[in-house]
Amino acid sequence: KIANSKMGVGLTVLGIFLVVFFMAFPAFSTNFDQYQTFNIIYYITNRNLFSLGIGFIIIAMLLQQHFIANALRAFFSLPFWYPIASLSYSLYLIHLVVMVGVIPAIVNLTIMMPEQYPWSMGEILFYGFVISSVLSFAISALCICLLRNQS
Repeated sequence: KIANSKMGVGLTVLGIFLVVFFMAFPAFSTNFDQYQTFNIIYYITNRNLFSLGIGFIIIAMLLQQHFIANALRAFFSLPFWYPIASLSYSLYLIHLVVMVGVIPAIVNLTIMMPEQYPWSMGEILFYGFVISSVLSFAISALCICLLRNQS
């Protein structure tokens, strides 16, 4: 009953807001690093509140019969997601290793050659995301192919 009530819908909206906020805020905030207190509070709470938002969304998709939950179910049921779901565990294992190599390399480019790479923090994060995603997917797909060929 609670999931389909106004409070349940409100928690779903709150969950979507938390997820979007904690995904987008560091990339688009220009003053993020200037306020040390806010920086500390952000790093203490961001993972927990992001996870809480994901939890609200999952509960909504499982229990609610509302437009938002139906739209989320329809979106995450698209065939587009199947290949990503097939690679999800190997992506989970590989993505951090790839990011640890890619992000510092991009940051070093902007530090060592600022005239050639005058990128803002948002651009660095965007390029790092794109390059890390492509490499992670490629390495994960390769690992899956190698494992399937061995068995």
